[in-house]
Amino acid sequence: MKLITIIVALALLSGTAALAEPLPMPKPPGPGGSCPHGYIAGGSFCMPSHGVADAIAKPPGGTCPWGWLASGSYCLRSGRRG
Repeated sequence: MKLITIIVALALLSGTAALAEPLPMPKPPGPGGSCPHGYIAGGSFCMPSHGVADAIAKPPGGTCPWGWLASGSYCLRSGRRG
């Protein structure tokens, strides 16, 4: 019985993580600093809209990692989440 409880708990936790929305990100400083596609400026942060792709700050080299698309100063995860 304990094993079944543990399996159900792990399944629920993994399902919750897959459905998590992206977190707000700091907005880039300066006049050219804008939020990535699907994010809305809110003070000094970029707030994600519902269903928007994950975003990371663009690396210093200026190119996004494989599987990510450039969007201003950010890289957006391409493809489907979840």
